[in-house]
Amino acid sequence: MGIIICIILAAYPSVVGYVNDFADCIPADYEQRITSVIFEVKHKTGAEIAVVTIPTTGGEDITSYSVNLYTEWGIGEKGKDNGILITVALNDKNTWITTGYGLEGILPDATTGHIWRNIMRPLFKEGNYGGGILNGVIAIAETILKEHGHILSGEIKPVQQERQRGCGVLGIPIIIFLFLIFGFRIIPFLIFGRMMGGYWSGGSFGGSGGFSGGFGGFGGGATGGGGAGGSW
Repeated sequence: MGIIICIILAAYPSVVGYVNDFADCIPADYEQRITSVIFEVKHKTGAEIAVVTIPTTGGEDITSYSVNLYTEWGIGEKGKDNGILITVALNDKNTWITTGYGLEGILPDATTGHIWRNIMRPLFKEGNYGGGILNGVIAIAETILKEHGHILSGEIKPVQQERQRGCGVLGIPIIIFLFLIFGFRIIPFLIFGRMMGGYWSGGSFGGSGGFSGGFGGFGGGATGGGGAGGSW
């Protein structure tokens, strides 16, 4: 009687763009900002940053899943291997950043680990996945751009982590006191400043940024498996 060996291969999703939100955890406005930053890096350097969110890896280790998906999609330019993939497995609460061969020098494991732990993970723990991914993409983008002698345009701003909002017993009276002193001076300035189209209307986080374009597929880059990540 023969023995049937069944090998189950992981089903990797097909790429749809630079941002692939299959877990539906990135709000539309965040996705627009993330995409704008990615397009700016692509336009100025040729490097390709990709983001994918999935509900689960289906039991596969997050590192191998991210590396295999990176390879299947071929992120980065062929021969330059200047790609990077941020993989977020939402239900598994696991993330991995995979770097291409060509970016391992400027984005070594220690750097990608720092970006994950200190820039992305705090917002993930708050449930702000769109903000965490945006901040991670900005940090990666700034590193790549700096290497090529460029800077990020500044139209897209990082998201600030939530802070404790409690004022304490003495905090409320102090706030009221400061408002009585300065409030009536500030309010007219805010009103007339908006009417005159002052700096309040420009360069805010709410802007969508100036870099956009169509996605024509990745360039066929390769990775050696470098990167970092973890759970939240």
